[in-house]
Amino acid sequence: MGYAEVIAGRFVVEGEAASGGMGTIYRAHDRVGGAAVALKIVRLRSAIQIERFEREAALLAALIHPGIVRYVAHGSTPAGDRYLAMEWLEGEDLAARLARRVLPASEGLSLVRRAADALAFAHARGIVHRDIKPSNLFLPGGDAARVKLVDFGIARPSAEAGRVTVTGGVLGTPGYMAPEQIEASTAPDPRSDVFSLGCVLFECLTGRPAFAGASPMAALSDLLLKEPPRLRDVRADAPAPLDQLVARMLSRAPGERPRDAAEVAAELDRIAAVEGAWTAPPDAATLSGSVPPDAPARADGAGARAPGAASGERVALTLGEQRLVSLIFLGEADNGAAQAPRSSARAAPQAADLPGAPPRDPPPSSPGSLAPASSARAAEIRALVELHGGRLTQLAPGAQLAMMSGPGSAVDRAERAAQCALALRAELPGAALCVITGRGVLSAGLVEGDVIDRGVAELRAALDAREARAVRLDRATADMLGPRFVIARVARADHAARGDGDGDPRAPDEALVLSGERAVDEVAPALLGKRTPCVGRARELSMLHGVLSGCISESLASAVLVLGPPGAGKSRLRLELFAALRRQDQPIEILWGRADSGSAGSPFGMIADVLCRAAGLRERDPTRARHRKLKQRLGRHLGGPELERAAAFLGEIARAPSPEHARLLRAARQSAAGMSDGVRAAWEDWLAAECAARPVLVALEDLHWGDAATVRLLDATLRNLRELPLMLLALARPDVHRQFPSLWAEREVQTIKLGPLPRRASAELVRAALGAAVPEGVVARLVERAGGNPFYLEELIRAVASGNGEALPDSVLGTVEARLDAEGNEGKRVLRAASIFGERFSKRGVAALLGGEERLDDVEAWLSALAERELVAPIGLPAGLGDAADYVFRHTLVREAAYAMLTERDRALGHRLAAAWLERSASADPRVVAEHFRRGGEPDRAVRWYRRAAEQSLEANDLRAAIERAACGEACAAAGEDLGALRLVAAEANIWEGDLAAAEGLGASAAELLPAGSPGWFRAVTQVAAAAGKLGAVDRVARWAAIAEGLSAARDG
Repeated sequence: MGYAEVIAGRFVVEGEAASGGMGTIYRAHDRVGGAAVALKIVRLRSAIQIERFEREAALLAALIHPGIVRYVAHGSTPAGDRYLAMEWLEGEDLAARLARRVLPASEGLSLVRRAADALAFAHARGIVHRDIKPSNLFLPGGDAARVKLVDFGIARPSAEAGRVTVTGGVLGTPGYMAPEQIEASTAPDPRSDVFSLGCVLFECLTGRPAFAGASPMAALSDLLLKEPPRLRDVRADAPAPLDQLVARMLSRAPGERPRDAAEVAAELDRIAAVEGAWTAPPDAATLSGSVPPDAPARADGAGARAPGAASGERVALTLGEQRLVSLIFLGEADNGAAQAPRSSARAAPQAADLPGAPPRDPPPSSPGSLAPASSARAAEIRALVELHGGRLTQLAPGAQLAMMSGPGSAVDRAERAAQCALALRAELPGAALCVITGRGVLSAGLVEGDVIDRGVAELRAALDAREARAVRLDRATADMLGPRFVIARVARADHAARGDGDGDPRAPDEALVLSGERAVDEVAPALLGKRTPCVGRARELSMLHGVLSGCISESLASAVLVLGPPGAGKSRLRLELFAALRRQDQPIEILWGRADSGSAGSPFGMIADVLCRAAGLRERDPTRARHRKLKQRLGRHLGGPELERAAAFLGEIARAPSPEHARLLRAARQSAAGMSDGVRAAWEDWLAAECAARPVLVALEDLHWGDAATVRLLDATLRNLRELPLMLLALARPDVHRQFPSLWAEREVQTIKLGPLPRRASAELVRAALGAAVPEGVVARLVERAGGNPFYLEELIRAVASGNGEALPDSVLGTVEARLDAEGNEGKRVLRAASIFGERFSKRGVAALLGGEERLDDVEAWLSALAERELVAPIGLPAGLGDAADYVFRHTLVREAAYAMLTERDRALGHRLAAAWLERSASADPRVVAEHFRRGGEPDRAVRWYRRAAEQSLEANDLRAAIERAACGEACAAAGEDLGALRLVAAEANIWEGDLAAAEGLGASAAELLPAGSPGWFRAVTQVAAAAGKLGAVDRVARWAAIAEGLSAARDG
């Protein structure tokens, strides 16, 4: 459109102002009104787009309010494009303003109050804006008090708000739209605008979005999965009623929000009347969430203020915890293409912004965007995820998130996530799938943390890839899965396969792809690619061989239950037993199966696994082929009617049925006991036939995930087949008795408890993996840290081999986390509080972090219980030592896992409260207090304690410690006299260390920072002169001597 072109005989174009994906805005002169106008020209190609344009024009014409951009006219151009003329606005939008600075509180409240009034005008007429955000709030002349609502492009009467949809798109803006707009659970209404206005209010007062993400999809996931932030978590000075109003506006449940913008405006007025003018600028203290320096924490924590805590409110560590979680990100692309939403401010095609706003990107809902699943498909996906113990949440249309939950450790959940992802890939071959493991804060069944952002980024990368879909893994997940899962390395650019998946998938320029799962008995135990010896379990293996020999020689059925915590080596013990039996002359029939945490409790699930492995049944086999294979295996030693009955009943539980047995099974199902009795008789017939041919070992791994039907069946087997050469070997975690309290109580069962590996055996395993030349210090450290747990030891060995020996592997942390879960929420909170102090801690110190001295009795009771369960131990100090540490963690891994479970907020708060509690003790170690203040986010208070620690070390002639602690204090941004004192200590220590140049420089710097003529200043000059003299710099010695003499003379005079 050219300069001076006239539209509709009325609007004279003066120049282009902005352009976007759907149109252009021009500045034009209105011949009728005589004023400048913003002329929006849009090119519309569909009936939906035309309808939206006409609706925007009609709604805008009906909304005459000083807080809403004024409508002038609309119509069509000769070329068939639509135009909409509005008042011309000079200034900037709120997004531009916020990009430069945080608004003063009074300005932000005034802006939102006026916006609420304008929005209330629309709500009273049944109109929902549906896209309230900073770029749609325009500041004429830059004046926040004159804010105007713009862009009613997706607004509509609330009665019709749910009717218009766009395939693959969301009407609204990620990070600002209400949850119901994303999930399409209910039609947007005024409360949806209230949510968006709450996001704007939060951002105005804090300078940060309430729901931020690296991409639109990440912002959507933050909004759906994270707990809404509290204003006082960021602005500790905010009035409590305002904090509560913002929390209500940001509530996920529409019913908990103010009903419309008019109610928001009224509440803001009431807050202003009660609280007065809240005009404090958002300084560093109020925005950091730290305790204000004028409100020091009491030693017992009762008077401390945490971020967001009201004045006088008791402060303690919360029940919130940070956990290792495994998440599946699923995206389905529209039209088979593969593009993810880009980092655009928009999530749906809309007209261009008004003047002052940045141009818009092309709409991402074009072909190739995410495609929402049909309701039937969505139900199938949900059912499949739930079958694997997960919970499904929608991130955006076509993008979903599954979080693995349920019993077990983080390793168990990672394995279930991998199995679920493989099942999803089989059902949805065109979908992009990613499995991500990381730390997240769990709250009300939701998860938040950077694990979400990482997953969204990986899903976008997977959607952008053009080749066949695969299940992508992050490294944390790959490290947890182990050799049972087939993981391949692929080039990130083209997904060309690199290797067969048996190597170490760690190249940074490659993606990790999960391609399948091997049968467990195909996997030989290996560590760093080498077969390692089975160490420290000779006694247990000998016991198993002895029981089996007795079964054979006496033809007497026996059972052994091997118990051990996760990682104790139960699977390795089974594998070693199997290998030894296959090497001996006497043939033994080995039948085995395992339970799975994802299908725990499925009736006859473990027996079904035994049958499938014995007959070689594969999931992809047709039903007829499965039945044929099973019958062939059963018929190896069984025949006649017994074979037919076994094939019928055992085929049913092994998912290998045959129509020829329908009548027999129909009769059995006539009573509740008929089917189970049929399975029992068929199982016993088969085992009796096998035992007649050769001795039989039936091994069941992970019985703690097993099912009651299997347990009852095996109990009957031990009773009814008592005089046959049959050995039952069950391997389980110690909590199996919680699942099955009377496990085979009436049978003679021998229990073997796997204890920790002896230190010598552990050291042997380290040398076998890392080589005989590994330093003894490394061996000792690994053995000590693993505490006799073979799994922990292997994971720590892998970490050392990869060059990351200091960090505790996630697989180990996750396993210890599962152990701590048995202590319940309060027990874990006590452990987390204790972990703040380190390996040793005081019960009074723990009480200070959990509410104060009045909690001491509760804390003592919990510590006694935790000591009984061998997680902590009393030190047994003499009486009268007051606040000295009186407990210790039994194992460093327990302390590290408990500390890792602290949320970031609780961790900082805990260190602040620990420092405040230690401060009151005359015997407190200054370095420890300093470290607590530093980790608690109070570097200013840490500086003073580092200064004391450095001076103490110097007095004790610990020169290296003095230098290091002075450096720590300086790293906390020490300044002025504190910095001078720290450099003075470092100067003195360096002189004694022999580093004269460093001593002279530090001394000179200290003299410049300390008050001239003070004792510290003279000490600093003395150090400078001494260092310079030893360096032979006589001129520098003379210069400093003259300065000192001059100051002395002036003081004496």
